[in-house]
Amino acid sequence: MQNQNTEHLTEDRAANDVDVYGEQQEQTKKLHALNFANHMKERGYIYLNRQQGPELYSIWTGKTYPYHAEYNLFLQWYKKQPEVNAKPNLAMVHDTLAQRLKFVSGKTFAPGKAVPLIYEADGVAVLNTWQPYAPETEGSPDADLSLWLEYLDRLFPVAQERHTVCQWLGHMFQHPEEKPSWHLMLTSDTGTGKGFLFNQILYPLLNKQASLLNSYEKLTGKFSSVLSSSLLVFLDDCQSMSKTLQTQLKSLLTERRQQIEEKYAQAQMIDTCTRFILASNEKRPLKLDANERRWYAVSYLEHQQDREDTTQFIDRLGKWLQEQGNLDALYFWFQQYDLAGFNPNRCEHTATLTSMIEQSRSMLDIELTDWLESNKVFKMDMLKNVFNESPDKVKRKLEELGYRQARIYTNGQNVDRSRYWFPRDWKPKQAAQWIEERKVDGGIKPMISV
Repeated sequence: MQNQNTEHLTEDRAANDVDVYGEQQEQTKKLHALNFANHMKERGYIYLNRQQGPELYSIWTGKTYPYHAEYNLFLQWYKKQPEVNAKPNLAMVHDTLAQRLKFVSGKTFAPGKAVPLIYEADGVAVLNTWQPYAPETEGSPDADLSLWLEYLDRLFPVAQERHTVCQWLGHMFQHPEEKPSWHLMLTSDTGTGKGFLFNQILYPLLNKQASLLNSYEKLTGKFSSVLSSSLLVFLDDCQSMSKTLQTQLKSLLTERRQQIEEKYAQAQMIDTCTRFILASNEKRPLKLDANERRWYAVSYLEHQQDREDTTQFIDRLGKWLQEQGNLDALYFWFQQYDLAGFNPNRCEHTATLTSMIEQSRSMLDIELTDWLESNKVFKMDMLKNVFNESPDKVKRKLEELGYRQARIYTNGQNVDRSRYWFPRDWKPKQAAQWIEERKVDGGIKPMISV
């Protein structure tokens, strides 16, 4: 009897040992899964929502990993652990990752806002891909910026223009979330240092979140992601564009909300904070309208002495920038630049811009403008007799000059119900009154022709 009791006791102990061992193994698997999840979390991994479902995404590298990659990443991590005597439970790993890693509904480029995550009204996180510049040194009031200040003086010799440009640039660093409605136009002789400003100074200070483009199509073309990833676009000597591209560019310069369509994704409206600098060696890189208000055009940049002197100076400035802390010093300089009186939505017309507008006028512009001074209200037939141009071209030019066409009603003898052209801000009754006032002895005063 005693032997039977002993056998049962031994079996019970063995069963208990198996249960304990099984529980220990289960706990070990859970611990491995938890440690791996914490490892992934500490290294900036999240779950980013995609059309095909959530995927692993590394905030550190910007890389996306397909669904099954998490198992391969776990196995690589698992082999490096000191004790790997418990067979991993991959389903448990997946469940633990889903619990521990942040779920992010999408990506956005939101300068000036929290990084790396922004929380929407529903509490779901959005990944902010904007990364501010991180200086490695502290700002020093004793930093020697004499070479930098001389560079600005060479590039923008007119003091007021230099101050406006520096305010515009300072605003980009101090208020990256606020897009101005006007932008910089830099025209110059070759080799004056415009490209150096972007490549060696602005590009690194913006943490490489800037784009240099040599054609407008790269900005306006389908699948262009420039606006969704750049705080600054440097248009480098882009050639003249079509009327359609000009219209698109005007919208990009002034409107914050823009539609983008990235590959393999639906088109969407996004908020943009992108600024633009147009650099050109031409004295009039764009054809500008008379009411142009989107560009601040500085005086045509020339070498202080000659190109060789400028090259030697740029070389010295480049070596200075490579010294530790000097790029940081420029970052602090921009951060502290005085913005008093700066208006991001309005800029003054420079003499250079006025000259560009005048150069943009064709002979039709000039002659038609003069003719309209004495002929506020008229029929299209009258213009056909004066200007040897196609009616469609004249019509477009009238619309650019602020005219519209509508039916007006005159009183008295020889009542007229025809369609006339008159200033857009006039009412038809006002146009009719203008005609009445020109009547002399039952007829119309002869209109002046050119």
